[in-house]
Amino acid sequence: MIRLNLSSTGPSWLDLGPGVRVQVQPLTSVLVGAASSDPRVTSLSTDASAEERAVAMAKAIGVRAILDWEGVVDAGDAAMPVSPEAVDALMDFYPAFEAFQIGYVAAAMQLHLEKKGSALSPNGGSAGARPTATPAPRRAKAARKSKAAR
Repeated sequence: MIRLNLSSTGPSWLDLGPGVRVQVQPLTSVLVGAASSDPRVTSLSTDASAEERAVAMAKAIGVRAILDWEGVVDAGDAAMPVSPEAVDALMDFYPAFEAFQIGYVAAAMQLHLEKKGSALSPNGGSAGARPTATPAPRRAKAARKSKAAR
């Protein structure tokens, strides 16, 4: 089941930790598609680990999705503006990455990963299904009727 929230089409705030939150636009197919084409993702080697891919994708999504933030400051404690470099640095901070991944990316990516890992089913409800149990070795005997039922 997929629950669509048509009333929530604008930006929302996501808490990433104590005193840190980001304003993000809704995670759409267009945004994920653009992030998938980002050099952060496409430049990864084919033997890159799942963790490296997750961080690269989170950075690519974050650059496109994060509109504003609160509680992110530079070395001099001055408010830092949102920029691709600053988003990359924020995603390199593990607690922020994990909160962003769980709170924003995980649900959409779970559907995306399931889609990639599943083969298309042939036409028909059970056409592609394989039996889950082995066939019975022989046919079972019919139940005898009790004397009371006769």
